Amino acid sequence: MSINVNLIEVSSKEDLYSRLNEILDVQTKNSIVGIRGVRLTEEEQLQLARDLGDIAGWFPNNTDKFNHKYIENHSANPSVGASSNNELILSWHLERVDYDEYLLLVAGVWNMRLFNCDPESGKTYFIDSRKVFQKIYNEDEKNFLRGCKAYWTEQTPSGNTRTNYVKIVQPHWKTEEEQIRVELHHMAAIKLYKINDNDPTSEEAAAFESLMKRFSQEIANNEDLRIIHKWKEGDILIPDLFSLAHAVTGGFDPKDREFTGYWCYTASPSSVGEDNVPPSWRGE
Repeated sequence: MSINVNLIEVSSKEDLYSRLNEILDVQTKNSIVGIRGVRLTEEEQLQLARDLGDIAGWFPNNTDKFNHKYIENHSANPSVGASSNNELILSWHLERVDYDEYLLLVAGVWNMRLFNCDPESGKTYFIDSRKVFQKIYNEDEKNFLRGCKAYWTEQTPSGNTRTNYVKIVQPHWKTEEEQIRVELHHMAAIKLYKINDNDPTSEEAAAFESLMKRFSQEIANNEDLRIIHKWKEGDILIPDLFSLAHAVTGGFDPKDREFTGYWCYTASPSSVGEDNVPPSWRGE
């Protein structure tokens, strides 16, 4: 049986701003929190992200002008119009794993500014990678995965080929709980690169592939750990994007559903230097 996102009902913008610590406490405990009851403009949403960043320790915040805005209506997805409200139009993924060697993406502040849909349509599913890691592996398997570094190669929008590397088990950026970090969109291409800094044997590579397959199947099929949000216009979600794999269901027309997101990082690009920001930000 799935879990609903914990919603904090607010009566006004003043009420919202008086409860920022409570909101972040709920997000830390549950890996996600929703806010319902106010309508924020894009500027107010950015200010909320900055004020939360002052408390949580992410960027954007009020000490740096950096912000990374994202608008999503899934209009580029050809399957949207023909999909049902329980069919995935955006498959399960952990957000921007390819950034992990550079600048950690840790949260989002999402504002559903337009939602003229059936409440069962356009749902967002989440599942916490920390809980999956603890649930499905025994201690020997966990120890094996702790030593694993993987890689995958992909084509960039500019036509270049880029190889990404990721340490499979990572501590949460804030709580230090262990979790899996892997690019679910590219599971078929992910290979074991090193095991405890050594080249893997064929047996180790096969064991890694089997453990990753189990992880992706658990993400997709474990409804007991699945968190679901059914949107209303004006809803604000603050997911922990470092830990939460997520997916989106269809059953809507792109003109009827659109949210604005601000992505939240552990540092500002202005403070880490060009070599430490993701290659795509450098135009590579």
